[in-house]
Amino acid sequence: MKYPGVKIYLSKDIPEEAVYALKSSYWCDVNKKLWIHAADIFMFGGYLTPKVLFKPPFNLIQAETTCLECRKKVTVCAVEASGYVPVSGAGPEMAITLGRLLNIELEEIALRTVYLTCVQEYPPELLKMIRRHSFLFRKRNFGEDNDYFANACSHCKSPIDDFLLFYEQDGVLARCNPSHDRTLFPLNYVLPIVVDAQFA
Repeated sequence: MKYPGVKIYLSKDIPEEAVYALKSSYWCDVNKKLWIHAADIFMFGGYLTPKVLFKPPFNLIQAETTCLECRKKVTVCAVEASGYVPVSGAGPEMAITLGRLLNIELEEIALRTVYLTCVQEYPPELLKMIRRHSFLFRKRNFGEDNDYFANACSHCKSPIDDFLLFYEQDGVLARCNPSHDRTLFPLNYVLPIVVDAQFA
């Protein structure tokens, strides 16, 4: 496997008695989930959920918007990947698909830049790089079973929903609303990431 060290997060709904049997898994305090190395993926097919594989290089994009709570200008950020492949299915079938993807040259994945949105899991090493530019980028709750990493206002600390930034027509990071005021910072993270996320 070309990328055996990629972290893959397991389902939240693992029965407690099964956790003790998952000897090759590790607990992540940041994401509050068990994770495995991609090299062990075939042993854990039953504990996988649909994911998206994003390929490097990754960039951090910053732009300015207005906080809906305090009405002040605030800088928000987004992670941009240079390609993606959604991976769905169930159990062992998904493990096989992910195993194949992590064993090919990344150049084979089509080059199409996307923003990661509604990301429920980030590799902690990548998250540290993001937080160097945006300390308030943290996991937030936007309703029942809707926790994901998001921006917050630097003035009033109110969370800023990804929907407003990426999917509204006038969203500052919406693809249909190109802005010249975006700043790009390369992120020095060379592995693909496999996460529960959407993309815009």
